[in-house]
Amino acid sequence: MLEPTPGEVICRHWLGLVLIGVLSVMLLPAWGLDASFFSVDASGQHAEAGDTFARTLGQLASFHLLVAMAFWVALRRGAVDLSVWAVSGLGGLVSASLINAGLPVGSALALAVGAGLAVGAVNGLVTAWTRLSSPAFTLIVAAVIVAAAGLLCSERALRVPDDTFSAIVPADEPDADPGRAARAATPLSSRKLRMLLVAVVYSAGMVVLLCWGMASRRRHWSAPDRAGTFAAMAASGALSAAAGAFWLVDHGSAPLPTRLVGDLRVPAAAILAGGMLWLGPGRTLLSGLFLPVSVLLATAWRQEVTAVAPLRGSGYAGQLLLLTAMLCSAHLALLGRLRGRGVRRAVGGAALVLIVLAVAGTASQALMDSYAAKRAIASGCLLLWAVAAAGAVIAAPWSHLIAGRTARYSA
Repeated sequence: MLEPTPGEVICRHWLGLVLIGVLSVMLLPAWGLDASFFSVDASGQHAEAGDTFARTLGQLASFHLLVAMAFWVALRRGAVDLSVWAVSGLGGLVSASLINAGLPVGSALALAVGAGLAVGAVNGLVTAWTRLSSPAFTLIVAAVIVAAAGLLCSERALRVPDDTFSAIVPADEPDADPGRAARAATPLSSRKLRMLLVAVVYSAGMVVLLCWGMASRRRHWSAPDRAGTFAAMAASGALSAAAGAFWLVDHGSAPLPTRLVGDLRVPAAAILAGGMLWLGPGRTLLSGLFLPVSVLLATAWRQEVTAVAPLRGSGYAGQLLLLTAMLCSAHLALLGRLRGRGVRRAVGGAALVLIVLAVAGTASQALMDSYAAKRAIASGCLLLWAVAAAGAVIAAPWSHLIAGRTARYSA
């Protein structure tokens, strides 16, 4: 990509905020985040929306947040890591195997993250120092992981003992509270433990990004920044493996990875958070702060938006694929509006407006009760988006995009 102008940076930021705002207004009320969500009773507990509150916190610190963060970290460096799903499965299998072999839980989780870091480092070396395409190579890596897991593991999932993540008050503790002991005798809430671990890793990642950003301002990195790309891909592997290990904490078993590409909430959330849009110093941190909300919005879209006829057979995957395609086409239309000339510039602007309207209209069906109305709105918005996406492709400055990619390898 060519160096963006200040006006382009501002437009990119506004587009990202508009998309997040539109989806928040349309989807979150249907998800249950209305005024009652914030109401409390006299005891200080959430009065009418306890289940919604718990479900929302669970999504904000879900397994998918770390996988989306892994995909997002690579995306911020101009790479696409399609191995995040397979590496997350690898992290779960490694941690489960080591726990069953007798290693302490902490050591098993750390070694699982290390395995993901090693895979990410290989991806980083190839992406940063060769001409191989990051999507193609990481997809090959994912295929190798899936094939190896199928050969080495005959079961569909590896389970760990039920008390692996339990927290029990010792029975011989003299001053132990019997009530507390009874509560602690049950397995520690796996959900709370997973939320805590995810929050810690996410926060640590944001701190590392902050330190990296401060260091990069003091030093002039060469272009292309191969060290940054390598670090991002390595971090992507580590975050993905950590997510798989934390899935084990939550469910007590590590499923065998069988698909190269898994839950499409991952790319949808990474793109929605501004992974491809927001440019400039400090914008990576800003984008990262929106990542948990983006995961929540992608989950709400997955649950509340009705699939239309062409996508109905694909279920949730089709709905999330539509969201991802809409977000990417909005980015493409914006580039046509900003960098196009003459008619292409006008077509790009019109396509961008229509795409935002299609996104808003598709999300608005979450607020409707009639299934017939949902289908009619979804079908109309899909047609509107298809026309606008064609305009975005026509208006896109493909010569600039190709020139930017060529410059990356020739620098």
